[in-house]
Amino acid sequence: MFDDPSMTITESERPFFTGLRGFEKALLPALWLSLGFRQGGQVLVYAPPNPVEMGIYLKLKCLIEQHLQHAVSIQILYEDITGSLLELISIFEQNPEEYTALCEVFTQRSASEHYAGYHVHMLKRHLDKIVQGSRRSFVFPFTMTKFHEQELQPYSDRLALPDVPTNDKAQRISSKMIETGGNISSRFDV
Repeated sequence: MFDDPSMTITESERPFFTGLRGFEKALLPALWLSLGFRQGGQVLVYAPPNPVEMGIYLKLKCLIEQHLQHAVSIQILYEDITGSLLELISIFEQNPEEYTALCEVFTQRSASEHYAGYHVHMLKRHLDKIVQGSRRSFVFPFTMTKFHEQELQPYSDRLALPDVPTNDKAQRISSKMIETGGNISSRFDV
């Protein structure tokens, strides 16, 4: 799962958002979604969550595990400045000082390193490691675009994409209303 709001900005608007960094809205939904998959879930992030956010996230994960009485398997994957793919939860839990240093190094990175399509290219660069041990992996961008479909189509033997263009129910409902001429009484899935 990943969230890249810069992909939803039109080409004409992109010059006004130069260096827009990804906002990681995917962390909480990924926690819930990972429950439904045998091998759990992975979140690709552009930026490591700050130590306070990570601590709160892991407390929530622990509460969910206690309530459900089983472990929630989830990884938060981040590509550092050397191009290495790091699993952030294990670093945070095993060496908080190293995690804090990693966050500090990130703050020194140029915002121009983030670009539309960053997460897709990150997925492609590290595909073997990310899908390791799986016959097929479900990839869930917050908003599916033609770019996602085109870039990930060559990997369709290893990756499954959602058939719903967006997980934003309000956006899907308004799109459906436009398609049906405002007839909200017609049945459709949200």
